[in-house]
Amino acid sequence: MNLKPSGYGWSAVPGSDTLRYMGETDAATGMPDGMGILAYDDSHFYIGELRQGRRHGRGFLYIKEEKTEVKPVWHRGTYEEVMATAEFDSCGRVIHCENVGKWVNEGVTTATWHKEQDGHWQDDAYAGDADVSPLYRHPWNKRELGYGHYSLYDGSAGSEYGPFFSPLSGLKKDGAFGDYHMATLYDADHLLVVTHQQRVCKLGVGDSFEWDETWGDPGHERGTRYQTYLREPQS
Repeated sequence: MNLKPSGYGWSAVPGSDTLRYMGETDAATGMPDGMGILAYDDSHFYIGELRQGRRHGRGFLYIKEEKTEVKPVWHRGTYEEVMATAEFDSCGRVIHCENVGKWVNEGVTTATWHKEQDGHWQDDAYAGDADVSPLYRHPWNKRELGYGHYSLYDGSAGSEYGPFFSPLSGLKKDGAFGDYHMATLYDADHLLVVTHQQRVCKLGVGDSFEWDETWGDPGHERGTRYQTYLREPQS
């Protein structure tokens, strides 16, 4: 999951020149409060529970690391260089040309995302790891996480997409799950889930989480309702 704190739905944290936030807020103070994502920059994020702008509760750090290595990169020759090797048929059409070019050593940058300090937070400080090992064995690895959405037209539902479910056996160690979610264990009975729309929620078996992205006047909205589900495996 590639988080982008400059995109739609992000806002500045009151009193900070640099912090960005997406998620639940305190209506009285405007501060991050509840489930959400706190962005320190384009590469460092806190995901989980917050209280009045401070990391507090269940959460983890999500960090992008970039690595640059010098590797040989193939540079194709110019049009003129390629055409100098061309062979033509009787009608003047190219029937063959050489793969002209050269290898050049260049710096190639790759980016990887990973979790850190996946556990419990107290007053903005890390208090200790959570045991997430149950996610990778029965019954959690058999449970299914699902995704779907449908269009909204003038306050009513339009075309539907999904829902589609996959077993949590596909959950990677970095928390990534398919194309639409990342997840970790909130407690013995719940997941802490981040959707591909960068919404954070807590789900128990049988629960669903949904949110709307709409525009237009009330009663004449256009947009999409997104849904995330957690269920027991279906026979």
